[in-house]
Amino acid sequence: MNETATIKVMTIAPNGDLSDVELPSGNVLQGLYSAIGCHCVDLLRLTDTLDMWVDDDGLMNGSAVNMPATAVAHAFGWTHQIYAGTVVLAEHSANGDTVSLRPELRAAVRGILGA
Repeated sequence: MNETATIKVMTIAPNGDLSDVELPSGNVLQGLYSAIGCHCVDLLRLTDTLDMWVDDDGLMNGSAVNMPATAVAHAFGWTHQIYAGTVVLAEHSANGDTVSLRPELRAAVRGILGA
């Protein structure tokens, strides 16, 4: 992978703001920490390609509940909990690497949120 390339992802803030963010392909984990504002992430595989990265400590550290992200997770069958803090939506390749979010999945997420 090209170390100067970026991975184009989407964030969902607790207030519902959607943002396009670029993560450095050479250090995805650090990029996730920065985009989410945390130091420990957890991964939800929403579909066979769509991933939602969350602050692993978000509910325990007092981060704001993220109802828009929770709605997205629920739309894909993850109905067992709510999520807190900013989340990152990305995709993964066949070998599990984080890759850019395709425009059609961006549109699907925006559709779920009515954005």
